[in-house]
Amino acid sequence: MNTWTLLQRVCLDLVGYRGTREELPFPATVQEYQFVRVLFPDRKHNKFQFALYRGPDQKEYIAKQLNLKDPGIDEHWLRNEIAVYSAKTRVQEYESEALHSHFPDVHIPSLVADVDDGTRLMSLVEKIEGTELDPTLLIAERITHMERAIEYFRYINTIHNFHPDVMTHRSMWQIVVMSLLVTVGALVRNSHCFMDIIRGELRILALSPWLMLQNAKELIHRDIGYSNVLVGDGRDFIIDFELSSYM
Repeated sequence: MNTWTLLQRVCLDLVGYRGTREELPFPATVQEYQFVRVLFPDRKHNKFQFALYRGPDQKEYIAKQLNLKDPGIDEHWLRNEIAVYSAKTRVQEYESEALHSHFPDVHIPSLVADVDDGTRLMSLVEKIEGTELDPTLLIAERITHMERAIEYFRYINTIHNFHPDVMTHRSMWQIVVMSLLVTVGALVRNSHCFMDIIRGELRILALSPWLMLQNAKELIHRDIGYSNVLVGDGRDFIIDFELSSYM
């Protein structure tokens, strides 16, 4: 996808255009993995389709699929997520001892297969047994889980260079400009927090000269939140890497 096409799709996405989609039937097999059933069948207008697969080891895996007929910007996001999963899976293979030593209770699902044949774009990752962070938990406890996820990302950047792996890259001037767009969107959706939002944006603008001088970059998740940090069996699982970028 060239820069001009990506820009067109971003503009369409900003005005609410989500692309024209037709649901594709999931393939009966993906490599040695067998289709079991469609997940979330009631989500007829969701941008992605999900299914459950089973491997020869009887373990279960989650398929995430996008129909490529006029897909809008979501094609780029899913390809980016596959790239991040793929890179992280390689890091887990080569640095498993170091990761387990420093973060035994944090894990990212492994990518076991992907399909990109011009008609179908699909990822297949290991199924995670965990639940979203409960909003009823104490705020301090929720923050602890999210801080642990962020620290995990800081660490894996010290043992692997993600620059050639990740599709989405952001420079500091892009971040500053994006903050203005985000501020406008936040004001439209949360006008009752007008002064808080404006104060936050003014802080960013005040830091802009310093931000522009920062050259060190690393892989950033960009969407750490209650729904993307799952908790189960004493571990934290980080998922959903569509928006991840090297920045």
